[in-house]
Amino acid sequence: MKASTGLLHNLLPLAAEQAFVGSQQISLSSEAQICAVTSGFVDIFLRVAGPQAIGNKTHCTRLSEGQIFVSLPLKNLDPHISWFAQGSQNTRLIQISRENLSTPQLQQTWPKLRKAIENWLCNAWRPLATVRWPEHTQELETNHSEQFTSGTILGIHKGVRWLEVVSGRLSLLGQSTLATSALAIPIPSPLWLRVAQNVQLRVHTNVEEDAFWRGLETCYALFLQLAMKH
Repeated sequence: MKASTGLLHNLLPLAAEQAFVGSQQISLSSEAQICAVTSGFVDIFLRVAGPQAIGNKTHCTRLSEGQIFVSLPLKNLDPHISWFAQGSQNTRLIQISRENLSTPQLQQTWPKLRKAIENWLCNAWRPLATVRWPEHTQELETNHSEQFTSGTILGIHKGVRWLEVVSGRLSLLGQSTLATSALAIPIPSPLWLRVAQNVQLRVHTNVEEDAFWRGLETCYALFLQLAMKH
């Protein structure tokens, strides 16, 4: 799904448009910035290196004109894994640091930008979405608190759900664990979770801006942790 024309119109004055040719790469785990594709396309790759520091690239998604991707600084990143964007011969984009997103003009379009980032999350997690939903999966409802018993399978059919684990534990795709935390973490569709220990959840469709970025960093760390096992 593309970012709206109105959103791109507000992003363009914040940074100079530049060429991003096929030999260039942008790490998605280095600095806090938003990149918007203004022409051509950008491919997102994930590489997990083996013992000889050589690994095959996994193609995550292709972003076309009007779409965005987000880079965030990640701590304690496994040195064997790299997640990066690569352009094509005719690609152009703009790169905007997170600090520059606080302009009054852009604050007015924050809902559109948040939605565009959530769309990016759904695209980025696509390689892990090949794990099929188990039978009897329950769709997660939004904007409420609910308790689930151990063994229950919870799914997200469309969009993004921000999950706050009040008590208990969840297992994402049966592998990585989400433990009790006051921080809401975005989980994109069409992923599923298994209740590892009786859990109480608060499910949100939106969070405040500061919590949004902190939750996004945790989401990235989960993605790369799962990618190492996938």
